[in-house]
Amino acid sequence: MFGDERNPLRPDLRSSGRLAEIYPSPRLTEFGKIPALQPTSQSFTLFNNSLVPTDFRLEILCKPHCYAIEPREGVIPARGEVPVTVTASLDDTGIFASAIQLFIGNRLCTACGLMALGTGNTIVIDKPFAPEVNLGYQFSLLPCIHQFEVTNGGHHFHRLFWSMGCCSPPEEEDQGISALSSPKDDSQSPKRATLMFGLEPLSKDLQPGESVDTVLRGFSRIAQSLDICLGK
Repeated sequence: MFGDERNPLRPDLRSSGRLAEIYPSPRLTEFGKIPALQPTSQSFTLFNNSLVPTDFRLEILCKPHCYAIEPREGVIPARGEVPVTVTASLDDTGIFASAIQLFIGNRLCTACGLMALGTGNTIVIDKPFAPEVNLGYQFSLLPCIHQFEVTNGGHHFHRLFWSMGCCSPPEEEDQGISALSSPKDDSQSPKRATLMFGLEPLSKDLQPGESVDTVLRGFSRIAQSLDICLGK
């Protein structure tokens, strides 16, 4: 209070401020080529250059189902930093471009880019399948059954076809013959039976998220070893 107590002077108080200096580094998170449906993580850092702690919130601009952020919100200490992890789980092949929006309070502060290239396919098998399926030892004259589930993990329709082919030449006929029989007596030599494999179903239309139970059946009349190639 200045001057006469009955007529005080009221000076004006003015101040100017600026918003908190918060920014991500780097501003572009590149995953490169990653397999579809397999989670892959990258990190960036939020920096706070101001003198006060600041609340923040992060949101995915597009394709939020393909990217997960941790943490999604929190407080950055004054003159501090917060590491952020982004996990990509792509549900298709091709380029996935998006952005992370950084909000301070209810105001959009800035954004940083996301880029990933999905490779492979979105067909998932619930049991180990590649590079080989080893069925182990099986008794001859008894059916061999191997079951697995095939799922369309993407968001596009897929038509699935199976093909089978022999990968090794057939064994000699006398390899499955008992030592008690004479190799010269063709009348007592059993006829070689071809090892038969079958797959059910051989084709299937799979909608996104749909699964099908698949059965591989094999049968042999004699003891032998055989490799087959399965392709889908």
